[in-house]
Amino acid sequence: MSAQTNTGAVLDRILEARRAEVDHRKRVLPETALRYGVKAATPLRNFSAALCRDTLNVLAELKPASPSRGVLRDPFDPVALAETLESAGASALSVLTEGEFFRGSLKNLRDARKSIQLPVLRKDFIFDPWQVWETRANDGDSFLLIVSVLEDALLCDLIALGRELGMEPLVEVHTAEELDRALAAGARIVGVNNRNLKTLTVSVEASFELIGGIPDDCIAVSESGLRTHDDLVKLRAAGFDAFLVGTHLMLSPDPAAALSALLISPPGTPWVAMIRVKICGITNAADALAAIDAGANLLGFNFYPHSPRHIAEAEVAKIRPQLPTKVDAVGIFVNAPAADVAVVCKSLKLDAAQLHGDETPEIVAELARNLPVVKAFRVEPDFPLGILDEYPEAFAFLFDAAHTGQYGGTGCATDWDVARRAAVGRRIILAGGLKVENVAAAVRIVRPYGIDVASGVESRPGNKDHGLLREFIQEVRRGERK
Repeated sequence: MSAQTNTGAVLDRILEARRAEVDHRKRVLPETALRYGVKAATPLRNFSAALCRDTLNVLAELKPASPSRGVLRDPFDPVALAETLESAGASALSVLTEGEFFRGSLKNLRDARKSIQLPVLRKDFIFDPWQVWETRANDGDSFLLIVSVLEDALLCDLIALGRELGMEPLVEVHTAEELDRALAAGARIVGVNNRNLKTLTVSVEASFELIGGIPDDCIAVSESGLRTHDDLVKLRAAGFDAFLVGTHLMLSPDPAAALSALLISPPGTPWVAMIRVKICGITNAADALAAIDAGANLLGFNFYPHSPRHIAEAEVAKIRPQLPTKVDAVGIFVNAPAADVAVVCKSLKLDAAQLHGDETPEIVAELARNLPVVKAFRVEPDFPLGILDEYPEAFAFLFDAAHTGQYGGTGCATDWDVARRAAVGRRIILAGGLKVENVAAAVRIVRPYGIDVASGVESRPGNKDHGLLREFIQEVRRGERK
């Protein structure tokens, strides 16, 4: 009983200290000043999209210390950690910014985010709208809300303000009652903390107990106490979309290796698909549904008028409502004005834009404020990889075969060696000349983020062969296991 009282008092002390600090900082830096800071902040990255891909999505946490374990990592280098965890496959980062008990800071958040392309969550005790403005002014893409420390009205207000600023918050619960409150407040990303904040005890069973109450249209995140690949596989099978892992990584001598061990199936353990498969050039609902049934993760709709796989917006509007939420719809554009791309993606509720022309870094950055952008390149053996660094806001890069005067759809193979080198530390989607006979080898050699195919699974341009769809995706998975 005394232990529970003492540990529960830690949370009270943290909240008391945070309230005092926020009151002081509000006097030094009023909200009006933060609003100007928000205008100068870097473009938002899509935190929600990063957590709901068809894979093991790990929200890797940068945490120098904790009240229960003391110092976790010293020295603590947020930039080096962010870069290595991104390279190892993290889907997003969580950065502790509470200073007294966790030794975190907003500077750690800014420095880490500046060095990577992943979206970043601010992990802190947030209870004041001022802190939400502060998060965005410091380049945060999302923030944590802990239901147990917030009244219902304030919880609703903070969620609404986050959305107003383009940030969908991670709303954390530990009990069924807290889950009900989170859903009543409109939470769309629900985190189940396996740690009881009053006793500091951890039990992964909390996640299994609550997952049945989280609606399918919410993103479900399991937090705390996750140490093995098997933990993630079981939780994924139960219905969780993402996993927050902090202490396990921070205590590891090599956090990147520890993250890789979480993501990759060791011999004899269940296998989970990692590489995304995009079926491009969808022109009808039958092909879209067949691709999904075969195991596709993304579908591409080509709005380029000169493509043999061009589809009208009105046709996509008919197909889009038939697609399950687990499958992303991607619009393909060639040298279209950014405003037109944004309008089409918004009106058709597309999940991403793929730019297949000569679009500038400025156009990519403009569109990336509101949705993930895939920038396509036509790649030759001497393709300068440094050009990718000119597009820091791109979510991923698609490598297609070079062909004079043609924007994709060449049916020719891309240089796999260039793609392999590019895929180190970057999200590379491999396209160009892929078919049932060679895609497993391409996966083994390049190890890309995703595979994109159109002509390789067609009976004729714009019409998919449903048998080839199944065979192609089976070969992707076979190559992935090697």
